[in-house]
Amino acid sequence: MFWGEKNPPPRKEAVAAVAKVPFETAANGSTSQLIDSLVIRLADSQKVAVPLTGSAEAKEGQITGGYVHEVEAGLHPWIAVLDFKSMYPSIMIGHNICYTTRIDPAQSTPSGEAHGVHKAPTGALFRNQKDRKGMVPFLLEGLMAQRDEHKAAIKVAKGAGDSTSEAFHDAMQYAVKILMNSFYGVFASGFYRFTHRDLGSSITAWARQNIKGIIAAVEQEGHGVVYSDTDSIFV
Repeated sequence: MFWGEKNPPPRKEAVAAVAKVPFETAANGSTSQLIDSLVIRLADSQKVAVPLTGSAEAKEGQITGGYVHEVEAGLHPWIAVLDFKSMYPSIMIGHNICYTTRIDPAQSTPSGEAHGVHKAPTGALFRNQKDRKGMVPFLLEGLMAQRDEHKAAIKVAKGAGDSTSEAFHDAMQYAVKILMNSFYGVFASGFYRFTHRDLGSSITAWARQNIKGIIAAVEQEGHGVVYSDTDSIFV
């Protein structure tokens, strides 16, 4: 069936459109197939070799996840929630985290990069964006831009009283959100072709550092933190 602004897509059709896969893949396939569709297309255009399976290093045990602050039990009036917008995707973009930008510790840092690398709290190193833009950050930036466009279109449609167009762009922005949030899980896994243990562990390490920094700043201002989990805190 043809769909567009006059015929909003159901959720799976919207995901298929964003990931550029057949409907059957979006409905019955794995998340890694959705990511593969975007990553392999880009790898092909950039002349990057596509591995067949995940690396052996990626399969060595579990990585440490996000930070969870101990709950302060009781009834707390006037609780404020502070939340990082798209924390994991933002970290992957900001620190240029990708299979193609990871610097192998067995090799010396290339000349001219000594002061231009991203060093994770784990010690892992990733090339600077100016030296080499990672495929993952490139794709995530594009998806973020798509989502912003759809969200802006939702406001326009609401103002014009166009509920059909509003529903279309809402379905599309939600599909983009789903795909963006899938990147971390896939790249932190041990089975995905474009992965390494350093990727997932670096993302969560930077996330823990960020949230702990916010908690420390809030507490320094004299506010108590009731709870925190991964990318949000309750004050």
